[in-house]
Amino acid sequence: MTQHTIRRRCTAFLAIGAMLALAMPNTAQAAPQLADLGVKQSMSVKASNGESLEGKDLHAIQLATYTAASVDGNTIVGYDLTTNTALASDITAAAKAAGAADANLTVNGKNDPMVWVVKNLTDSRSAPWSGKLRNFCNSLAKQTNFAKQEGTAVATLSQDKTTMSTGNVLVPGIYAIVDRTPATTTPSSGTAVKTTASIMMMNGTAVNGISQLRTASGTTLPLGQVIYKVSSVETPDKKVNVGSTWKDSASEAIGKNLTYRVTQKIPNWTGYDHYYLALNDTLGTGLDYGSLTSITVGGKALASTFYKENVNGKTISWLFGVNGDILASDASKAALPVGATITVTYTARLNGNAVIGSPCNVNSIDLEYSHNPNAWQDHNNQPGNEVKVCTGEIALRKVNAKNQKLTGAKFTIAQGTSNKTPLKLVSLGNGNYRLATSGDTTTATTFEAGETKIQGLKGAYTITETQAPQDYSSLMLPSAVVTVNVDDATMTWSIDVKSDPNNLIKKDDSHTVVVTNIRTITEIPLTGAAGLTMLFSIAALLFIGGIVMLRMCKSADDR
Repeated sequence: MTQHTIRRRCTAFLAIGAMLALAMPNTAQAAPQLADLGVKQSMSVKASNGESLEGKDLHAIQLATYTAASVDGNTIVGYDLTTNTALASDITAAAKAAGAADANLTVNGKNDPMVWVVKNLTDSRSAPWSGKLRNFCNSLAKQTNFAKQEGTAVATLSQDKTTMSTGNVLVPGIYAIVDRTPATTTPSSGTAVKTTASIMMMNGTAVNGISQLRTASGTTLPLGQVIYKVSSVETPDKKVNVGSTWKDSASEAIGKNLTYRVTQKIPNWTGYDHYYLALNDTLGTGLDYGSLTSITVGGKALASTFYKENVNGKTISWLFGVNGDILASDASKAALPVGATITVTYTARLNGNAVIGSPCNVNSIDLEYSHNPNAWQDHNNQPGNEVKVCTGEIALRKVNAKNQKLTGAKFTIAQGTSNKTPLKLVSLGNGNYRLATSGDTTTATTFEAGETKIQGLKGAYTITETQAPQDYSSLMLPSAVVTVNVDDATMTWSIDVKSDPNNLIKKDDSHTVVVTNIRTITEIPLTGAAGLTMLFSIAALLFIGGIVMLRMCKSADDR
């Protein structure tokens, strides 16, 4: 082997799923043999998680050729290489972007940058594939001449569609594998789909069918194959605050505020020149957006320069980076690092259009993101979970002592068990009402009952009759506490009634309250102790009053 060849020997190479990672050998291997470099080799691309590679547009572009290779049995123990002269200037520029100086790129007076690359760029071998070697690849991908290279198609698809190969057509050497798959493709199914694309991959071929490379540390790395490098995107998660916990559902009354929390792990944007990232929150018709409470990344407040809030009707979007581009600046990249968790907290209000019972009031979240480095402005969407807020109602029926429907009675409803301040209501027509919100301008504090519903309730309320129907007694107008129990898990509600002392307000079924009016005191229901006591007290008073009157009349006769 010549002195020139010895100077350029390297021994470590790219691991599976990683970029090139070569190192100089420490010691000579026992009795190595020179391998035959005249045998054409293949390069294959393997899916990382079993996804289909059908429709991918992959090309292998030669960066360097092996000029000699030493093997020990079935293991390559070293090889020499020389840079592809047609790409030397592009590789040089990319190497400088990765930290090389001009002096580093000259071997025996010749510009041979791939020697420095394989000796020094040994990182970026595992997700998120960042580091100096990734910087080299990113820069090389943008070089004008390199971008024009057609290379050799990686086009042979395996039966299970998880591997693609060039076949045995490559001159042994080091290759960049570029993915030029467009943002949308049409697979054999005939339906156009949004597609991902890998960031640049790099590895060396096998030598005469030998595909194991022994590194300087004694480990072995596979040659002739790269792992397709696309990042999985985690699903956004949304919760609503219930007390001290965060849940998938809650219950509340119309007009009340709710606090929501959205969390999202930042996808791997390594290898992109630009990267769009936004969270889109869509509120149902029964919800109105309140205001943003906070945005944090990794538990720290995100500066307002690195996000933008857009409100478009019922959809609220938070764009991250600078106008949605995380990679717009180094400061933006530092503020939104790969894998960090974004947390968005905001408030919303249950409005007058709130749905009573199932399906309740739903809002949803999705992540909008760049999915293809070849077309970063083409976005994909990852739907998240739905969160629902349920509310209930009271059905009120007004009857006489014979359980016949009455009209003309008027009522108020107040929050809680002791509050006397009537709540404001909005008439929905046909005797139905709902709780008013701060945005309602036409409201009332009394409602007329016959067959009536009060919508948008949760918790305890005091219902008080303020006016009896014509020809009915106003001496004992009833008042009772009605509790609306909302079960957001089953999307149902029920009521409980704490009756008035005279038992004139009673629960009929799980949703209905019956209020009885009487014409005379004798129609008071005698089912409760209080009613009996009152009736007996009145009877006693009348009896005593009769005796007194009788005595007064007798005294008058005696005179």
